[in-house]
Formats: sequence, structure tokens, C-alpha cells
Amino acid sequence: MRSAGEPVLLRPLSLGEIFDRALTLYVRNLVPFTLIVAVMVVPISVLNYFVAMHESSSFAQILAQIQHPAKTPPQADAALEGWNVVLILVAVVLNAFTIVAIAAAVGRLYRNELPDWRACWSAALRRTGSIALALLCEFGVFAGVIFAGAFALTAVFIAAFLLVRASPALGVAAFIAGVVVAVLWFVCIVLSYLAFGFAFSALGVENAPVGAAMGSGFSRVFNRAELFRAVLVCLALTVIYFGISIVSVSAAAIFESMNLHLLTVLVGAVLSLVMTAALGVLLVVYYFDVRVRREGLDMQAEIESLQPVATWP
Repeated sequence: MRSAGEPVLLRPLSLGEIFDRALTLYVRNLVPFTLIVAVMVVPISVLNYFVAMHESSSFAQILAQIQHPAKTPPQADAALEGWNVVLILVAVVLNAFTIVAIAAAVGRLYRNELPDWRACWSAALRRTGSIALALLCEFGVFAGVIFAGAFALTAVFIAAFLLVRASPALGVAAFIAGVVVAVLWFVCIVLSYLAFGFAFSALGVENAPVGAAMGSGFSRVFNRAELFRAVLVCLALTVIYFGISIVSVSAAAIFESMNLHLLTVLVGAVLSLVMTAALGVLLVVYYFDVRVRREGLDMQAEIESLQPVATWP
């Protein structure tokens, strides 16, 4: 664990240095970051275990139906679908609180203080109203972005289908335009995720009002000076996320084939602990870097003036 005598240097970082600093902070403070994320992962893993048990029985019914097609097909398990929805909602809500708690912990490290997981979660819980409002806004923004992107993509590909009959060249051009729209759609989604990550970081570090936090989150990402680097960071986060997800899915497939449901959940929980903590620290380190490079502020004085996280009684 990092000692209080090792201050974090506040200077502009390259992309490689951002990842290096995030990994260093995470490894040196592995216990508090793991405990912060465990508050989210443990209840989700418990829910996931019971859902996985029901899913395995449903999968067995599907295999039996394939082997004996004359039998009456199994009905969809409405309860299982409901539990899956609950699991997703719980994960989304707890993830927002976890980001705020991680931001509070990284803020303490930048103030040359040791993070305490209970104090950081206490700081997050005190912002419950702001987090809930930010989550509602996040749902609305993502729903709008997904709908707009799907509508534009569908329109372009319909145009490509119609144009290819009249002119193959126009059809190919319209298809290429569709690919470009799909890429821009994906980039817009991941940048919006990053902007809300910055907003939750501002709630945990700056103790900012929810409106100011969301406004600063989007302004710090969607600007000409930062956009290219933000896209690169988002692509790196996406690659890391999918890499760990592939490992998790592969391990789950192996253990499920041996009916080791508990081991499947445990391995998934460990990978989730590592991924959520490491990527959360990376997000907050990048948030600090943007403030150092783009806002021209004396960050050391700025951090020292922030309200410290209350210590756990």
C-alpha cells in the first residue's frame, strides 16, 4: 500500500503514463480498492449465482427439447427474465456509486492521504440524490443516442439497398456511409459513457452539484482539444473490457460444462473485482489529467482546497 509520504506528481501525462499511474495506484492500494469494489461485486455475485442456477435448468430443458422434439416445448421463464432485469439494474446503480467511491479514494491519494474504503463509500452514499439524478439523465441520454443512431443507420442502409439497384457505385457509396455512421455511433456511445464517468468522478472528488458535474463531464470530453485523446482512451478501455470479458465467458463455459456453477460465479466475481477497480482508477486518473492539461489550474492548490472525505468513526 502506498504511504502518505509519496505524493502524486501533478503534471500532464502521456497516454502511456496515464495507464502506468493508474496501474501503480491500483497495485499499491490493492486492498482498499478491492474492498470498495467488493461492496458492488458481492451482492451481484450472489444474485448471479441464483440466476445461473435457474438458467442452467432452463438450458437443460432446451437440450431435452432438441433431443425429443415431439414433447411440448418449455415455456419462457418469466421469473428468470425478471431476475435478469433486476440483476442488470442493481449492477448499473451500484456501479455508479462505486465510481464515486473510487473517485473519492483516488482524490485522497492525490491529496497525499491514504484511502479508507468505508470513508469513500460514506462519501458516495452522501451523494445518493445526486447520483440517482445523474443516473436518470444517463438513461435518458443513452436512450436518445441509441435511438438516434439506430434510426440513422437504418435509413442509410435502406438508402444503400435502394440505390444499389439503380447504380452499384451509389449503392457501395451509401454502404460505406453506413459503416461510417455505425463507427460514429459507437464512438458517440463510448464518449458519452466517458463523460458520465467524469461526472461521477466530479461528484466524488469535487463534491460538485449534479448539474455542474454533468456539464463539466461533457465539456471536458466533447471539445476539440480533448476529443482525439478521449477516443483513444475509450478504445483502450473497450479493448481491455472485451479482453477480460472473453476470459470470463471462456472460463464460465468450461466450468458450466462441468456443472461447477459456484466456481463459475467465483471466477466471474474475481475478474469483475479486478476489472472494475482497475478501469475505475484509470478513469479517475484520466479525469485528473484532463483537468491538469486543459483547465490551466493550479491542481495542487485545487486539490488541497477540496473538502476531505470524512473519516469513519
